Amino acid sequence: MSSSDVAVPEWVLVPGEGITCGTVGIRLGQDRASVRQAMGFASCVSNYPDEDDFKTDDGLFVRVGYGLDGEPSARSIAAQQNPIDLTAPVRQIMFLGGNLTYRGVALHDGVKFGQIKQAFKDMGLGFRDSEWMVDGKDCPDLRISIATRRDVGGDGKQIEWVILATDFT
Repeated sequence: MSSSDVAVPEWVLVPGEGITCGTVGIRLGQDRASVRQAMGFASCVSNYPDEDDFKTDDGLFVRVGYGLDGEPSARSIAAQQNPIDLTAPVRQIMFLGGNLTYRGVALHDGVKFGQIKQAFKDMGLGFRDSEWMVDGKDCPDLRISIATRRDVGGDGKQIEWVILATDFT
């Protein structure tokens, strides 16, 4: 069996709440210590005091942001006062690599935005220009923002990231 024959675990979007994969989940409001424990199967790197990057060999890449909702300056001040606060709640989940779905619709892992847009339209869901992030499109009903590689300055219509957050507007 080649590595391309190995099934990549499916993560499922739970709108307004988080993402799950079987019994593992990352939820908005969950504390950092429990996220790290749940994601113990993945390597964890903290490039910033208020973020963890979780990666696996099968292509999973999830960035989790912790701290306070509101102005970035408030988050920065809190991070400086307590650089690695294990009690800090999840405020943002950014899915950057792997297999993410919503009601059977692929949201990442090679899918193009047009495919998602059509599938969502068939479900009665729509997109708007992002009012929350600089790049991408928002789906207010699911409280997510999706950006393509082209949206963020790269090439292609494949999905770059899917984000859900406590401060989605």
